[in-house]
Amino acid sequence: MWAITPDDASFLPEVVYYAIHVPPGALPPPRDIVNDPGVAKYVRAWGRAGDYGVVAVDLGTSERVGAAWMRLFTSGDPGYGFISEDVPEISVALLPEFRNRGVGSRLIKHLIDYATGKYPALSLSVVDSNPAIRLYDRFGFQRVGITGNSITMRLELA
Repeated sequence: MWAITPDDASFLPEVVYYAIHVPPGALPPPRDIVNDPGVAKYVRAWGRAGDYGVVAVDLGTSERVGAAWMRLFTSGDPGYGFISEDVPEISVALLPEFRNRGVGSRLIKHLIDYATGKYPALSLSVVDSNPAIRLYDRFGFQRVGITGNSITMRLELA
């Protein structure tokens, strides 16, 4: 695992695709959904103030297999899990074959450790059918809003 560098910026549009939950039996969205403004805003122009993230790497191959990152949004251009301009929204994306192996937990823990003392909280948005909700629950994220089938969650930081 390493902090996202400018060299990783091109990886983010690839991996953000895997942050989109596809329910069992459903067809995945087209790959170009990453160009949709609502998705692209999570990685576009990476490196602005407040951007931070980490890349997960397969130790056997040194290939990047996922990432987790945080980004601040404004009330004029909010993310799906927007709470306030001083609370970063996190995103977690792993290649499917690396899910349910503890990689996502390590990535989230790293973001929480990094953000503690810098921000009052972290937020995220998750579809209600996504099993990752249990992971967020274990970290102490609380449900603070529902829009359609999306749940906004918040983790207070000490």
